[in-house]
Order: sequence, then structure tokens, then C-alpha cells
Amino acid sequence: MKLKKSLALLLAGTLMFSMAIVASAEDSSSSSCSSSVSDNSSSSSSSKKEKLSPEEAKAAAEKAQYEAAVAAANVESQANALAAEEMGISMATLSAATEAGKSVGEFCNNAVTEMPGLEDVTPVAQGGGVIINGVPSNQSFTISKPVLAHVTSAKAQANALGGSVLNVVAVDGAVSFETASVNFYMPGITGTENIQVLQYTQGQWAPVAVKEIRADHVVVDITNYGVLAFVQVQ
Repeated sequence: MKLKKSLALLLAGTLMFSMAIVASAEDSSSSSCSSSVSDNSSSSSSSKKEKLSPEEAKAAAEKAQYEAAVAAANVESQANALAAEEMGISMATLSAATEAGKSVGEFCNNAVTEMPGLEDVTPVAQGGGVIINGVPSNQSFTISKPVLAHVTSAKAQANALGGSVLNVVAVDGAVSFETASVNFYMPGITGTENIQVLQYTQGQWAPVAVKEIRADHVVVDITNYGVLAFVQVQ
């Protein structure tokens, strides 16, 4: 009998203790939700009070556009890096080509095969063997893309001559010279075309001596580095 009474008291005490824990948890949960709602309300109220001026809104929009452009550029850069890695192209080569405004193929072949402002482009490359002051050498001249203004100007000059621009390139090198005979590789040239080569000097286009035109090659004599326009005259 005493054992039953003891068990009943123990069970009642356990039940009361459990109910107290549940009640405490409910109070705590209610308090937490209340606090959370209060915080959100305060934040919402604060955000309603903050109004951007037109200048601030414009700055915010420009910042968002910039950040989006940076993110897109990073994605494109990562995609290019993966593609280059699959083709066995080093990141150094890819970066150098990008900095030069060239494709990897153009950069590796010292060539210009695409030119903004020109729809039909005859590739121009230079593979070395430049004759410096009448003496054969192992020198090669660097071929790069000029600014768009040079292309636009070359097109106007070609139109005045009754011709069309095949390509416009900037020529540079590491040696000084009085005369350099440069063999330009231009695939697609048959050797029967009438091609004039003009050099941009002091704001004007001046003709340079075309020494030879043969299949896939145009050889010219220049007296200084600069921008050259290859013009086919009808």
C-alpha cells in the first residue's frame, strides 16, 4: 500500500515538472517570436524612412550594372580559361592575346585576321625574314590591330582611290632601320591583284613601295614603323 502511494506521488511530481518545462518553452518561444516580429517591424519602418535622391538612385544603378558586368566578365574569363586548358593553351598566352585585342590564333601566328569596321578581311601575318637595309635577317615585325579611327580613315582613302580595304595593321619591331623589305603573308591573294599599300604618316596616307605581289604574299619596302593599309584597286 505504501509502495503504491509512493509511486503515485512520484508520478504526479514528474508530470508537474514536465508541464512546467513545456510551459517555460512555450513562453520562451512566444517571447522570441515577439522579439523577431518587433525587430522586423523596426527594420521595415527604418527602410521606409530611407529615400534615395535621384543622384543616389543613379549611382546605385550604375554600381549594380558595374557589379553585374564584373560578374559576367569573371564567368566569361573562367569559361575561356577552361576552354584554353582543354586546348592546351597556357593562361599566359590567353591573357597576352586578350590584352592585345586578338584571338589566340592571331596572337600565336603574329597575324590580324579580323578587324572591327571591316566586313571582308584578308588576313595579314608576318613570319620573319625581314631584309634590313638590304641585308637578310632573322628579324620579324610585330603585327597588331590599330585603333578604329585608322580603319575608318583607310576606308575613306580607299574609296577615294576607287578601291576597297583588304586589311589595316600596325607594324612594329625592335630594330632601327633606314629601309626594311617586309614579306607579308596574305592568304587568298592570287598575285594578279592591283594592290596599293598606304602608310599613315602625320595625319595622312602616303603610298609605300610595293616590291612584289605573288600568291599569298605581298612584299613592301618601308622606311619606318607605323600603320599600313592594304588597298585593292579595281
